[in-house]
Amino acid sequence: MIEKNIQEFYQVHPKYIEELYFLQVELLKLQKHIAAKKMRLAIFFEGRDTAGKGAAIFRFTQFLNPREYRIVALGKPTKKEKGQWYFQRYLKQFPNAGEIVFLIEAGIIERSLNQ
Repeated sequence: MIEKNIQEFYQVHPKYIEELYFLQVELLKLQKHIAAKKMRLAIFFEGRDTAGKGAAIFRFTQFLNPREYRIVALGKPTKKEKGQWYFQRYLKQFPNAGEIVFLIEAGIIERSLNQ
């Protein structure tokens, strides 16, 4: 009964549950360390739409403290942003002290094809 509930909760193949749990515990330790030391961490997810970025972020944030992370989905770059350096549009979203930020962008493929 408990094993079935665990499988339903994780929604992955049973052979990955133990490894996934271990990695999520390590990520939680990292989050606590970042918060305690007032460090900053930005994690970038780039890829086409429906590439699995949302599912990956769900796994990352599943057990994290929501007060110490945020998710930022960057939309299509504006005309002004297209003329700027690539990293400039991220600067406003960088993490504050003790925070993790997950940045999601789907436009990387489109931008590289249009250059």
